[in-house]
Amino acid sequence: MSETYDLNLVEHRTPALPGEVRVFDHDHQALDALALALLAAAQGALERGPSFSVALAFGPALDRLCTLLCIDPRFRAIPWEQASVWLHDADPADPVVADVREGLIEHVPVEPQRFHVVAPGSPAGRAALTEDAALTPVPDRHDAWLIDAAAARPDGRPLPTRAAFLLAIGPDARPAVRAAEQGLGPLPTLARADPRWYLDAAAVAE
Repeated sequence: MSETYDLNLVEHRTPALPGEVRVFDHDHQALDALALALLAAAQGALERGPSFSVALAFGPALDRLCTLLCIDPRFRAIPWEQASVWLHDADPADPVVADVREGLIEHVPVEPQRFHVVAPGSPAGRAALTEDAALTPVPDRHDAWLIDAAAARPDGRPLPTRAAFLLAIGPDARPAVRAAEQGLGPLPTLARADPRWYLDAAAVAE
C-alpha cells in the first residue's frame, strides 16, 4: 500500500512560485511524491497514444529519483517498455550518467535504443545516443519534464511539454528556489508549462 504525505508534521514556508507547490518534511517524501506523479503522467500519456516521452534535466536530485524508480516495486507499474528517456544537460562521459543509464536499462527496464543523452551545448533539435554516438532528433514535445531545480540551466527557450515537475531538495536547492520566487533562473521558461514543484523543508528554510 502506498503512503501519502499530504499532512506534514511541521508547517513550512510555501514559496511564492508559479504552478502547484508542495513542501514536505523530508527529501524522501518529495522524491516519492514526484515518482507517483510520473507514474500518473505516464499512464495519462498512454491513454492518448502508444508511447510516452520523458525528459530529465540532469542533476544530483534526479540521480536519486532514478535510484528510487529502479528499486521501489511500486514504480514497476510505469510502462517503461513504451518510454523514451531523454537526459538533458548531461556529459555522456560523466560516471553518474552511466549509473543512471545502467539503472534504467538493466533494472526498470528502458530499451537501450530509447535512452538518449543531450549534452550541454548540443545543436538544437539533436541528441547523442549513448549506445553508438549516432544523432537522433529530439521530440518537439515531451509528455513530462523532470527537472532538478538546483541544476536547471536558464536558456530562455520555451519548454515543450505536457507537464513539468521540479524537484528541489536539500540546502543546495535554496538559491534556486529563492531565485525562482523572484522570477529569475529558469522560471520564465517553466512558467509556460504550468510547473509542479516538489520541495523539502531544507530547500525552503530561511
